[in-house]
Amino acid sequence: MTRLEDVSKGTMITVKSKEDFYFRVLTREDLERELKEKKVAKAKVKNDIELTKAEKLVAEFSFKKVLGYFGEVYEMHEDWQEAVMQDIEDSGIEVKKIEKAINEVFRNNPTFIEGEKLVFGEGKGRKNA
Repeated sequence: MTRLEDVSKGTMITVKSKEDFYFRVLTREDLERELKEKKVAKAKVKNDIELTKAEKLVAEFSFKKVLGYFGEVYEMHEDWQEAVMQDIEDSGIEVKKIEKAINEVFRNNPTFIEGEKLVFGEGKGRKNA
């Protein structure tokens, strides 16, 4: 495991209380600032939270995926998705242009998932006593 202290500044970190299902995403500096402001020693908090490097995840939009979803949810007939997609394209709707615009918005609004576990003051580069 990598030590929090060895992670470069600006790295996004997931912070999850061991009691919660959800996590927050902070930069390493923001996490350290929070701990300092709360005057909480890392030794005290290290057993209460789990840290990981946050991995960026970007959603991807396509009409085909959306139609597939509707086809499953509404149990549409076998050829429904292909017929609807063909009608959309035949109607003059600029499918690729719309998909490109929506995906640009998605790229500007990523989410994060939990990645490599991080620890306070132990791990790579340091022997555990």
